[in-house]
Amino acid sequence: SYWSYTRGPLPARVRQDIAKDVPRTFPEHALFASHPSPVTRSLQRVLEAYARRNPNIGYCQGLNFVCGLLLCVVEEETAFWILASLVEDICPNYHTTNMSGLKIDLQLLEEVGVADLARIHAHFADIGGDLSIVCLPWLLTAFADSAPCRVTFRFWDMVFEVGAP
Repeated sequence: SYWSYTRGPLPARVRQDIAKDVPRTFPEHALFASHPSPVTRSLQRVLEAYARRNPNIGYCQGLNFVCGLLLCVVEEETAFWILASLVEDICPNYHTTNMSGLKIDLQLLEEVGVADLARIHAHFADIGGDLSIVCLPWLLTAFADSAPCRVTFRFWDMVFEVGAP
């Protein structure tokens, strides 16, 4: 059960990283503005529980935004299970040390950019830019901190209904 993951040891580095990111999570949002608050305590608890569930990942920066946005619309335990599904099933290997799944999807995005988004790809090439640098935080946080909530939730609806793009 979720609550069994809320107890037990956690590497000090993981605990410190989570504690550092919780106050950085949507600080302008009313639910997160005062720290600690019931929502920030839930956020910390969910992130620590997930780190115990999946010690190979532990904690990866960006998960705080995904979890924080989830906590705006669902209860703590539900947020935990949705986060687990997103990280383990929908976006596998995005949040690992080598981010191999994320790198594969960024390469696919680059290939799609060449084929279907020629003007955007050409613009990035002209300015010496790398599309993956722009897209990495979007994918790592599943747009939780880079798009309006209604857009992010619509994207999440599609991802959970159909699967990862």
